[in-house]
Amino acid sequence: MAERSTRADYFPLAINASGMMSLILAGILWFQALPAAATVCGLHALNNAILNLQINVGIKGAVPGKDTEQLISKQLLRCKLWGGVALASLAVSAHVFDMVCITVLGTPLSATSLLIVVGTVTQASRQP
Repeated sequence: MAERSTRADYFPLAINASGMMSLILAGILWFQALPAAATVCGLHALNNAILNLQINVGIKGAVPGKDTEQLISKQLLRCKLWGGVALASLAVSAHVFDMVCITVLGTPLSATSLLIVVGTVTQASRQP
């Protein structure tokens, strides 16, 4: 198992870099370019307002390290639970929709198969 870092900037999540470019660009614009442009244009009040809106990111009550890792793992489990509930309800809804289509149209529209295809294409498009 990898050794835990003792640095202050430790963040225990593996982040896929392919989906991060838009966040990085937005961060650069928000934290650097927008305040600089406001200062250059002489809009010091706007610059101060932007700087007041920028807050530090952190988790209240958890310091970087093992406590943070445990808290984030707990939150990820909650997300997986609710994601599973949402996926199950989507699958049941697709099945009910197909049953209604059989009743009304005499043939299913294969909504469950469509969900599988869309999910597979979406997942494949996220792969680097």
